[in-house]
Amino acid sequence: MIRCEKLTAGYGGKEVLHEISWEAEKGKFTAVIGPNGSGKSTLLKTILGQTKVFGGDICLEGKPIKEYGSRELAKRIAYLPQHRDDAGISVGRMVLHGRFPYIAFPRRYTVADEEKVGQALKKMGIEALRDKPVSELSGGEKQKVYLAMALVQDAPVFLLDEPAASLDLSCQLSLTAMLKTLSREGKTVVAVTHDLNYALQYADKLLIINKGRAVQYGTTEETLETGVMEKVFGLHISRIRDDNGQTHYCFAVR
Repeated sequence: MIRCEKLTAGYGGKEVLHEISWEAEKGKFTAVIGPNGSGKSTLLKTILGQTKVFGGDICLEGKPIKEYGSRELAKRIAYLPQHRDDAGISVGRMVLHGRFPYIAFPRRYTVADEEKVGQALKKMGIEALRDKPVSELSGGEKQKVYLAMALVQDAPVFLLDEPAASLDLSCQLSLTAMLKTLSREGKTVVAVTHDLNYALQYADKLLIINKGRAVQYGTTEETLETGVMEKVFGLHISRIRDDNGQTHYCFAVR
């Protein structure tokens, strides 16, 4: 779905990413992990055209991403950044913003657009919040609103930067369940996270970035077998299986 080939990119004249070759797979939930400052968020921003590409290629659906106009790209990629300014508008109005790529100027929303908003709110379990200002919501509620806004974009790709950060466990599990559902429905879901336990527990695939380079991509099992994760993070990682067959991960400094 998204393929990077020897991608080199950064800010100004400084390279942050160095010759990254990687493909985000359709129908998979991929977690992008790595030490602080390794280039995880920069990778997402580069795919979106927000950073300077010095070399290499990015293709979306087999077509160079630079050949997409902003409106066409927004129809294909939904992006949830790590930080957003609180909005004073209502939840329903915020979610409706996800339909912008499909609305010509002057913006006039249709009954179909409003129906999509209702469906997204229901899917996220926040129908009762429709008329409430976004600025008055909790962190977990806001994340659900932003994901609902992404849902109405009808995009096949979801890029998320630290989607579960600062959320309580219940909200994390709820959000993760939705991301897993999206991937099972055929969406390409890529989430940057600093939480290794979260990545190991829930992602279908792991992409490890270290010092701006992609050093490992594979399933949890494949990644742990290589020992790359332990080396990059300076950790010992052990697995424990409980009586219900659930695997848990324990970490210790090497």
